[in-house]
Amino acid sequence: PVYNGENFVQSAYDCLCRQTYPDWEWVVVDDGSTDGTARRVETPASGDERIRFFQQKNSGTAKQPRDHAVYEAKGGFVLPLDIDDQLSDDYLERMAERQQQTDADIIYPQMLFVDLDSGKTTQTLPAEGFNTDKVYEARELVKETVPEWRIGCNGGLYRKSAWINMSYPEKKEPIWMNSDEVDERLYLIHAGKAAFAKARYYYQNHEASTTTRISPKVFHTQKTALQLLDIMEREFGKDSEEYRRT
Repeated sequence: PVYNGENFVQSAYDCLCRQTYPDWEWVVVDDGSTDGTARRVETPASGDERIRFFQQKNSGTAKQPRDHAVYEAKGGFVLPLDIDDQLSDDYLERMAERQQQTDADIIYPQMLFVDLDSGKTTQTLPAEGFNTDKVYEARELVKETVPEWRIGCNGGLYRKSAWINMSYPEKKEPIWMNSDEVDERLYLIHAGKAAFAKARYYYQNHEASTTTRISPKVFHTQKTALQLLDIMEREFGKDSEEYRRT
């Protein structure tokens, strides 16, 4: 998904072109950008058949264009990449290898939070001491996401059929700016197995990021928190560790 991301399109594409695993397609869904995003995507797309570009009316969230991209994807596995983030050069190869080893529905990476201005890494997930060699029942990982994330979920590799089954239908759950917070817990609740790969996803913080800009959408985080509490009660019960932590 991309919205007004013209300054990051080329670096995202370059990141994919450096991958040691060559069998990928890049499905880009423009969520009604008002800048030069379309032009920046169409330029490489004209010479690279691996790029498929779609445009839609602005939805105001990343969820709808992300789900749109997943439905359009031709492959059996999907891996969301935010337009302003980066992957290690062996990322796709390591993620695919781990999926083949474990046959898991979800593979999560090592996630590094990077300050784009200074280039410094500010946090790394999974948290220290977390066992990334184990193959988990995905549902048991939910408690590792509350109250703080002890695992990194951005850039996960998902079985496409599982994603479509797990992504909550439109209008069933309210959609907010940070609805991926809800999505990820629901994926874990309804998936089968989940595992971790030694692949690095670089989450880049910068002033232009939607999640750092001050706007009325800051209240979406509170709405999402209440939504999560309802989901934990429904799925695990009020006496559960998951509900208590949330």
